[in-house]
Amino acid sequence: MCYNCYEKIAGKIKLHRRGNLYYTTYYDRDIKKLIASFKLKRRRYIGAFIGKLVGEVLRSIVEEEDIDIVIPVPASSARKRERGYNQVEDILEHAGIAYKRMKRIRDTQPMHKLKDEKLRRENVLGSFQGTLSTEGRNILIVDDIVTTGSTIKEVIRSLERDGSSKKVVVFAFALANTALASDLAF
Repeated sequence: MCYNCYEKIAGKIKLHRRGNLYYTTYYDRDIKKLIASFKLKRRRYIGAFIGKLVGEVLRSIVEEEDIDIVIPVPASSARKRERGYNQVEDILEHAGIAYKRMKRIRDTQPMHKLKDEKLRRENVLGSFQGTLSTEGRNILIVDDIVTTGSTIKEVIRSLERDGSSKKVVVFAFALANTALASDLAF
């Protein structure tokens, strides 16, 4: 990544909060290109870049919210095979944040291809299996982008089937400008 690109992206990073959702930037044209390169063009070095940018922020959230378990949103097995990695796990590893995996039990359509909120919700319905003991624990769910919140809500639903956590907090690298505050009540 060139110095100018690094400076442009790094200059956008600032911690924001909406309820129990933390994010560091908006999903604008530059961030969209960055994440597309990371996920679709398999430029894995971008995970190291993002991880280093958000590492301190993530550590402060873990401490401030007294987090017991960090859970990255699982990638579908098809996309993990295509890429060779789960982009959210990659970011967490480069940020130096320990995490526990949950299972994605069903492959889904790529969310960036689905513009309608109802289709997004239906796409991820029943896709995750909470295999972790979360009862009475504070959970941080991490994703790269939050658009409508459908994926996060489904992850939370699957965790609740296995026992109610004490508190659930969400962190996303980027928040889509289309996300409405009312949609993001986790």
